[in-house]
Amino acid sequence: MRKWKHHYAMLLYVYMGVSRVLLAVTNAFELEYQRAKVFSFVLVFSGITTILFLMKKKIGKLVVWIVPFGSILVLYLVQRESVHESFWYIKEKILTAIEDYLKIYLGSKGNVSGTADFGMLMFGAIIGVLLACGIVCMRHSWFSVVLLGSSILIPFAVGKVPQIAETALCLFVIPGIVSEKMGRKFQANRQPGVIGMALAVVAFGVGSFFQGTQIQDYLQDKNGVPKQISQFLEEKSLALYMRIINGK
Repeated sequence: MRKWKHHYAMLLYVYMGVSRVLLAVTNAFELEYQRAKVFSFVLVFSGITTILFLMKKKIGKLVVWIVPFGSILVLYLVQRESVHESFWYIKEKILTAIEDYLKIYLGSKGNVSGTADFGMLMFGAIIGVLLACGIVCMRHSWFSVVLLGSSILIPFAVGKVPQIAETALCLFVIPGIVSEKMGRKFQANRQPGVIGMALAVVAFGVGSFFQGTQIQDYLQDKNGVPKQISQFLEEKSLALYMRIINGK
């Protein structure tokens, strides 16, 4: 029974980890695609891949690697044009977002049309395979922790901060993976988990600082809110001072 609970936990962490990475990329670069279909496919694919890794002793290591990567290759060969167009769309969205934030030109074509369906399908499938391998097969948790911890930095590359759902998933999955490894008496090192958590905290703090600076500049330039507040306080202070003088 404990063995099955352990397997369910691994499957859950893979699902949550893949969802976290996909959400981070989607929200950071504002990608347009059929989220329900893409997420459903990626989660089903990641679940099957995780089960294959859990059964690697019975079915063989060769089969475990051939099935997921073979499926990704078949998808690419069958939908080659759509995949190329989707990756081009994603590349342009990423370049545009970075250019808008850093105020530099990286060669984007400006406004682009299209969808990221097949690009996100392949990206999510690859992330699913990597996470499943890291969580199920590796004795230590460093690979999964670094992969998920690094994904926190994605929004900050374009001047945004992670959304609550992304942060919650990451902060739940990372300690869960580390504790799961330690619970199974793997010789897991606590240091990767600590590094991942520290990376998350530092990234969130730095991103929040820059985001706060941007918001303040926006308010100053567009609405003049800080100026209005300052004038309001000056008027109130002057009125209070005059009352005190008149009272004397």
